[in-house]
Amino acid sequence: MLPLFQPKAPEHCRLSLTLTSPVSGHNQASVDLDNALINSGCLGHGCAITPTCDYLQAPFDGQVLALSNGHEQLRLKSQQGLELILHLGLYSHSWHRCGFSPLLKPGERFSQGQRLMEFNLRQLKTQAEWPYCLLLCPQWRKLQAITVHPGQVFAGQDPCMTLYL
Repeated sequence: MLPLFQPKAPEHCRLSLTLTSPVSGHNQASVDLDNALINSGCLGHGCAITPTCDYLQAPFDGQVLALSNGHEQLRLKSQQGLELILHLGLYSHSWHRCGFSPLLKPGERFSQGQRLMEFNLRQLKTQAEWPYCLLLCPQWRKLQAITVHPGQVFAGQDPCMTLYL
């Protein structure tokens, strides 16, 4: 069996979903973070972006499934049926909605590039223990592979990762 993270598409894979970066910043694989909770994959596998802007855009066309009580996390569903968690800052749930302004409610549909949330970037950088925007696929067992596109990414323009089904 191949490792989940691959530098390019597996030959036998026919279906893929490329996610456009929801936020501008530096992108890396979630397994490369120095945090056992994230790099173990218990929340899902994907990428982590160090944000340089104060909003999140939709990485694909889909629907909002859930919004956390603290508003720091969105659970999205793509048209292909894959779920994705967008999470801002580890342990930021204790801020109790302060600094996060979601623009959509659970059940609402969105288009790729549409703004999903605005947030206080300064607060995220100074108060979050881990100031990342995490994009995690909790259904990673359905995937053949993940290709993370590392380096600088721009919201709504650059791919941050590709999921192979």
